[in-house]
This record gives sequence, C-alpha cells and structure tokens, in this order.
Amino acid sequence: MTVRFRRSMKIAPGVRINFNTHSTSLSLGPRGAHYTMSSTGRRTVSAGIPGTGLYAYETVNPKRASTTRQSKSAPQDLESFDGPVPKPALLASRYEKDFFTFLNDVYGATPPLDSKTIVAKAKELRDKHEELIYPLNLIAYFYIVNDDDYEDKVIEMGENLWNDRERAFSDPMVVKYFRGIRPVTRITEGISATEILNQQQFGLFWVEVLQAHEKYTEALDVLHELNSTQIVAVSMADIELIQKDYD
Repeated sequence: MTVRFRRSMKIAPGVRINFNTHSTSLSLGPRGAHYTMSSTGRRTVSAGIPGTGLYAYETVNPKRASTTRQSKSAPQDLESFDGPVPKPALLASRYEKDFFTFLNDVYGATPPLDSKTIVAKAKELRDKHEELIYPLNLIAYFYIVNDDDYEDKVIEMGENLWNDRERAFSDPMVVKYFRGIRPVTRITEGISATEILNQQQFGLFWVEVLQAHEKYTEALDVLHELNSTQIVAVSMADIELIQKDYD
C-alpha cells in the first residue's frame, strides 16, 4: 500500500499552500476553480462544479519551453479554420456569390494563402461590394494582428469592430457563413477557445490582442461584457495573475 503525504494550509481567502512529500504548491481561486503553481514548475488549471464530482483540469508541462507574451504574438491558430459549410442559393445576389468565392479562396487554397494576400483580397472585394464591409473586416482582422504594416492600426480597428459588434454579427452574411469558421483563440498556456466565429469568440480574440499590447484594464472591461463562461473566468484569472492582483 502506498502512503501519500499532503497537507493544505489556508493563508488567505482563495489562497492555500499545499505541502506534499516532494514539493510545495500554491493554489489560487475560490472553491471549484483553482490555478496551482508547484515548486517543481508544474502549473495546473482546474475547474468543476462543487458537490458533483465533475471537474476538468489542464496541466502545463514544466519541461516545455516557456513563452513570453509579446505585442506581435499570435493569439489564434489560423490553420484550424474550417471551410464554409453553407452555399449561395440559385438566385443569390452577386455580392453573396462573390463572398462565397472569397471564402473558398481563403480557406480552401493549397498551399494556404499568406496574410497579405488575404487582406488584399478582402479589400478588393470590399471596394467592389460595400454590403460586405462587416464580414470582410472581421475576417481580415484575424490576419493583420501579426503584420508589421498594420501594427499601428490593430488597436483602432479592433475597437471599431468591437464597438459595432451588434450590427456586425447580425449581418446576414456573417449569420449565414460564419458558422463554418472556427478560429482557435489561445486564452492561456494549454487552454484555447474553439467556438464558431460569433460575438463571444471575437470578444475573446479581442481580449488577447489587448493583452498582447499590455492593455489589461481594457481587456478586463471586454471580458465583463461577454457571457459568463469558464473560458471567460480563466481569461480573467490569467490577466489578474499577470497584474499580480491575487485578491
């Protein structure tokens, strides 16, 4: 029979020190949600429903090379976008058919198009069909965040899209075709949001862009406007840890 030693000491509301046989760890968070940092370098995020036995956790490999958030880091995996599922009806408008062609060009190209080409195609189509301003601007935004040519416009464009999000995500082309687009937005090490490109998902992406530019207060303001989910809670905790706001 194996005997394990573990002792936990509460040092403040939501903060505990855990003493194990070979290590010591610090746990932050209320009941049901914890971020644990071990003296061995292991990092664990866990969340669950108290009293049910249901929980989930994510462990970061301490041997994995550490990464530092930088202003030009990519908070999404562009390779994981799915192709568009719907198709234009027989009597669809010319701008819808052109938009469908654009989506296939962007997400169906082999090899994948580079960011500059995609942004250029979006601008060309937007100049041709002003009806497509919202869906094209939303898609293009995911590709300009790491482009040096747009570095001084990333925050301004993101603010405009977020402030106009109600109209943007009620646009008929967005409602119909964005069901086939699933950006992977990295929230923190080992945790990503993988929903369809809706208002919530764009908000999480916008938060990561703000964090990359060290605009933490603005990022928290956006998170408070999103639907309350575990991903949102983890994103908030990530920012608070960066700011050393342990309370």
